[in-house]
Amino acid sequence: MKQVERHAKQYEAELEQLETTKHDLQQKSAELDRRFQEVQAMKKEAKQCQKKIEREFHDKMEVFLKDKANLETQKQSVVIFFSIY
Repeated sequence: MKQVERHAKQYEAELEQLETTKHDLQQKSAELDRRFQEVQAMKKEAKQCQKKIEREFHDKMEVFLKDKANLETQKQSVVIFFSIY
């Protein structure tokens, strides 16, 4: 009878330990899910920032190329003007 009681106590202790472990794992899983969501949000924000930077770079390059073309046109006008006179 004492062996049965001892085994029952061991079983209860193991069961309690398993319940504690299960609870800990659930908490860790919830924390990992929360962190994953944070990383996903940061990734989305980074992509948006990258797209914005690319658009701004593209816009600045267009302005630069237009200004360069205007300068080339002005340069040709000056060269023609001085070659005439």
